[in-house]
Amino acid sequence: MTSFAAVFAGLGVPQVWVGRSDYTIIDTAFGEGHLFLHLWHAWRLEPQRSRRLHVVGLLPELCPAQELQARLLQTCPADIQPFVQELVEAWPLNLLGVHRLEFERLRVTLTLAVGDASIMLGRVSARADAVVFPPEARDYPDVKLEPLLAAATRLLAPGGKLVRLLMSATKLRENFSEQASALWGQGTARGGVWSRGEGAQSAVSSGLHEGHQHVVVVGGGFAGASVAHALSLRGWAVTVYEASGAEQAPHRGHLAAALTPMLTREDDIRARLSRAGTLLGHRRWGHLTGEAFDCCGALQLSRRSGRIVDLESVVAGLNLPEAWAKFVDASQASAIAGIHLQRGGIYFPMAVRVQPELFLDQLLNGPNILRRKRRVQRIVRRGEVWQVLDAAGEVFDESRVVVVAAAHATQDILSASGLLSEHARLRMMHRLGGEVTYVPEGLLAGGPRCIVSGDGYVLPAVDGYCVTGSSYLHGAEVVSVTDAGARENLKRTEGLVGTPLLQEQAGHGAILGWAGWRAVLPGRLPAVGAIGQHTGLWAITGLASRGLTWSSLAGDLVAATLNAEPLPLETDIIDKISQI
Repeated sequence: MTSFAAVFAGLGVPQVWVGRSDYTIIDTAFGEGHLFLHLWHAWRLEPQRSRRLHVVGLLPELCPAQELQARLLQTCPADIQPFVQELVEAWPLNLLGVHRLEFERLRVTLTLAVGDASIMLGRVSARADAVVFPPEARDYPDVKLEPLLAAATRLLAPGGKLVRLLMSATKLRENFSEQASALWGQGTARGGVWSRGEGAQSAVSSGLHEGHQHVVVVGGGFAGASVAHALSLRGWAVTVYEASGAEQAPHRGHLAAALTPMLTREDDIRARLSRAGTLLGHRRWGHLTGEAFDCCGALQLSRRSGRIVDLESVVAGLNLPEAWAKFVDASQASAIAGIHLQRGGIYFPMAVRVQPELFLDQLLNGPNILRRKRRVQRIVRRGEVWQVLDAAGEVFDESRVVVVAAAHATQDILSASGLLSEHARLRMMHRLGGEVTYVPEGLLAGGPRCIVSGDGYVLPAVDGYCVTGSSYLHGAEVVSVTDAGARENLKRTEGLVGTPLLQEQAGHGAILGWAGWRAVLPGRLPAVGAIGQHTGLWAITGLASRGLTWSSLAGDLVAATLNAEPLPLETDIIDKISQI
């Protein structure tokens, strides 16, 4: 086995870390994470280390955390074992896609790309200082190495290295094509490690705005709070501007909302985006109080009418861990919910009930975040900064980086600023109104213990009321709580739980609820990305009915890009949602 001292020599570690803000390495055969653990250990011991260490690991699947722990404790020396414990505690479920793990207060990140190596390396977004390959071709069963080498080379930063743990030169030629062998012949071998540099050494790597870490965020809803929180964790000073006035607060009076995954038989982009958002939401927000972020789980009941889908076959075909999703029958669903249900469906243990006002306050009252009540009308470029103006044309703030995350108002602000092209995707965004209804928990036998959904939804009780919903108001000019909307929501809830509510609710006085807007784009995918070619200007909008599910991921995509980190999402999804 090649020693890690030899690998580090091939990488130039730790000398290459001196004076750098970031060091990024891709391990194309992550295995049990030995290279990551030894790098992390060396990084912690090195006084002149880079400020941040980023490792991307490719692997076909994830073993259970207990199995990983047992293997690593058998094979790792004593000085590595404390790192093993931290890795095991953060180890994710065996789900395809990209998983972001964070250590040392985000100064060490591990991005796991789970799936076929020939696909996932092409879906990694990173600027790597080194890409490491294993010694033998059999580490990539049924995969041609040339596409992997091409993908790896594209990911290298200037001065980056391709590194391979060696067999003999003869074995190399036997295992690879003439093209690949020619590539290996261009490098140098020493101490059992082959390496080849790509061009001249780059300057000290840094985030895109290193040294200018102030950002203006327009919007204090789920998207704005998420990006503000993600950037504040990375040391940015954040000023958040929210429209003034109680009637303009995005979730004033909104008692409860849901963060729920979704499944599709094809595991399409919306399902993958939902999965990534839910997983990252737990990592990013799991520290919040139970009232703000309650992991209560969710049941998606089988439909009896409309678009009927065989949910049991969907779950069976995806081969998912039960800790993520499983099919349950009516009896099992009733036991989970704590109320009688007449149908089974999919149970999502990681679904969350959120209290929006408390949730937003906890995110936005964190360190490095300054909240201001002021309506942004336009944004104007002046030299190297973006100026933020009100309706009177007064400049009241400026920054090199501005993120507009103001739901449907994002379109208005960017249009008024002349920053949307004629064919911009945001020009097709529209507002879709809706309302939720608050049902006294006594009418629902105390309410469900988990989220119950299908055609509509009902949430576990908060302050004596269960939130039910939700209606869809196309073409509305204003939104408010209405008798018609309440009847629609109560009818949906009756269909879910089998309890007559329309007459019962009438005897409980005035109808209570909340009304608001969804920002909807064609295709029901959000918009998260830079505005055209304008350096430092970003938009997050179009989250529709999945604001909670997608906003943590949206915030971290922006924050990771600004900090030159590997991105926590596959590039084929990023390509879709970054079209502004």
